[in-house]
Amino acid sequence: MPKWLAVDAPRATRSHHSAVMLADGRVLIAGGFGGFSEEGGTSGPLASTELWDPRTGRWEDGPPLDKPRTNHGCVALADGRVLVTGGCTNFSTMGRSRTALIGDPAHGVGFTVIGRSRQSRSNHQPVQLPDGRVLDGAGTVEILDLTTGQWSTLHAGKKPMKGDLPVVLHDRTVLFVNGIREDDASSGSGASVLWNPETNEFRQVGTTDRRLGARVHLVGPQRVLVLGGRGASRSTALFDGSWTSTGELAHRRSDHASDVLRSGEVLVVGGNQMMNPVRDAELWEPATGTWRSAGRPADARLVGHTLTALPSSGALVVGGNIGSRIGPAAGAEMFDPSE
Repeated sequence: MPKWLAVDAPRATRSHHSAVMLADGRVLIAGGFGGFSEEGGTSGPLASTELWDPRTGRWEDGPPLDKPRTNHGCVALADGRVLVTGGCTNFSTMGRSRTALIGDPAHGVGFTVIGRSRQSRSNHQPVQLPDGRVLDGAGTVEILDLTTGQWSTLHAGKKPMKGDLPVVLHDRTVLFVNGIREDDASSGSGASVLWNPETNEFRQVGTTDRRLGARVHLVGPQRVLVLGGRGASRSTALFDGSWTSTGELAHRRSDHASDVLRSGEVLVVGGNQMMNPVRDAELWEPATGTWRSAGRPADARLVGHTLTALPSSGALVVGGNIGSRIGPAAGAEMFDPSE
């Protein structure tokens, strides 16, 4: 049976932060919500970042963000730098930021503002396109040119493209798992749209359940796995030119964390099941399309945690709320896939 191992907790408790793997193998966590104190106060969103080194198992401080933010987007770029976009900057008002930041934490280079998107957004995941630009969705889709710091709106015909859960395929096209072309009223409500950046052509490629709080992963050159999400039951779906059902999760869950391991398997941990945290972790095997148990972490993480696959094997899970959506943030654990 796979094992979950205790590791040192980050210096700051946090949930709804971001986590990315750096080129040197360390894990960067940034921002997030700091939780509530025993006296009833709140630390609100955080601006701090931390770096975890799998060779030593220790945390160290990283360069801070320009301002506190939570539920933001974050992507590790091909040149080793890290881009942070959007997010909530005020817990009380849920005010959202339009600024984007870029930095190189692996080399001690701090974050600086690289531009302001036209739309503020949160709970999104930016992706880097093969030509180096960065696409950001969760609403009207925008593209950031890293050389100029300029944002532009992606248009499908004469109207803006809307969509979320973007995945870049090996043929350089982009799949929006939840896509809405405003010039096509039949899109949306679970419709998936494939976009070719070189020709700016869009085409609908089937439908799947519209899943709020779902996760998507590239599991082959042209294969995409989508799992969980509110209203999606225990079902998972696989895109390979069209959508088909794949194995069912043992537990329905949304707001979970998942990632593709070095083995090609997909690990999912935690999540929200009717406001109850899911403790059991599960592994999806690409050869059979089935799920199996991946053991039980020490903490049952409801929402706001991150999972990052490690370069050797296994994965690191950090933070998140346990017990309730405003409960205390959990520490960190490492998944060891060896039997």
